[in-house]
Amino acid sequence: MMAKDLTNPKRIPTRDSTDALLESGVGQFDNWFFRDGPDKSAVIVMFNGRNVHRTFETGGKIFNRWTWAERLRHPTFVLNDPEANNVSNLRLAWYLGIRGNWGLADLWRQADAMIDQVAPGAKRIVLGSSGGGFAAIQSLLKGHASLAFVINPQTDVRLSPEYDCEKALAHYASGGELGEADLPVISVSEALKQRGTNGGQLIYAQNLSDGRHYRRHFLPFLKSVGEQRPYAPDITTILYDNPDQKHGSPDLDGTVALFGTPFANLLA
Repeated sequence: MMAKDLTNPKRIPTRDSTDALLESGVGQFDNWFFRDGPDKSAVIVMFNGRNVHRTFETGGKIFNRWTWAERLRHPTFVLNDPEANNVSNLRLAWYLGIRGNWGLADLWRQADAMIDQVAPGAKRIVLGSSGGGFAAIQSLLKGHASLAFVINPQTDVRLSPEYDCEKALAHYASGGELGEADLPVISVSEALKQRGTNGGQLIYAQNLSDGRHYRRHFLPFLKSVGEQRPYAPDITTILYDNPDQKHGSPDLDGTVALFGTPFANLLA
């Protein structure tokens, strides 16, 4: 079963403020879904991949894997990319924001403020597949999280024409040209070069049957890690072969089986 069938937002209570969201223990407000958990030692932040649900077309919010939070032991947030909406007409925006406004750092300022309310001092754990995996790796490299689980992520936005990357990059640059300063924003390999530090743990699962992402994203990223070893996080790679899923990702039980004990430890 694929994770993408767990996205129906009509079952999620809507709250009218951040405080109401956090006090309620479960619900959605703005671009955030939240479910509280008993173990406050860590908080999990999950990033959406490409939106494919009909609700997206009518302006609704999509929260991939939000039902997983019922089985996780830690407070869990799921983030709908603010720039992927029916106004921008982007289904995937890689959490780039618009240059200088509402990029990943701004979203993490929101996340950190909420985490400080529900679980002060908690470890930040991130998860994502595809475009959400790109955001999870960037979150780790930029010091917003200390542990990242990713499945078949993009590692360079420019290499995904099948997901309208040119349209997303034009939106990010407000129709202008990309410059040198933009490269660490749109490529995790370039972000690694700019990092200037090390630390963190990345657990990277790649389906060999997803040949496009294996060749375009996984192999170049590993090469860049070899070239920038002093600044790389601790990386565990998991290669698997599932012809049925290809670029898709497994459900929760399949994800536990894929990542093993490090992910199983997140379950209640």
